[in-house]
Amino acid sequence: MYPVFEELEKQKLIVKIDTPTRNDRKRNVYTLTPAGQNIFENWLIQPSESVQLRNELLLKLFFGNLVPIEVNIEHLEKYKKELESKLSSFRAIENELSSINSRIFI
Repeated sequence: MYPVFEELEKQKLIVKIDTPTRNDRKRNVYTLTPAGQNIFENWLIQPSESVQLRNELLLKLFFGNLVPIEVNIEHLEKYKKELESKLSSFRAIENELSSINSRIFI
């Protein structure tokens, strides 16, 4: 992360503030500059890019004929549970955002 911070500093998008801590260790706090804030806000409103991930499950299923079918079913059931958990988390986030949005515009 620090090389990225250094680059953002060079571009004058952030500033580093050395902040002492209780045990006298050096702590860096980074703050957005107005230019950095503008770029950040523009990035926030852009659509997210699609993430391309390597999916090990698909590879295992491709070669699934080499193992008992129960193994493939177990892999799929485990993956289904993971996706259901993620969906539940996304729904909770959506509900929280809807709640915040309704409070703002009342």
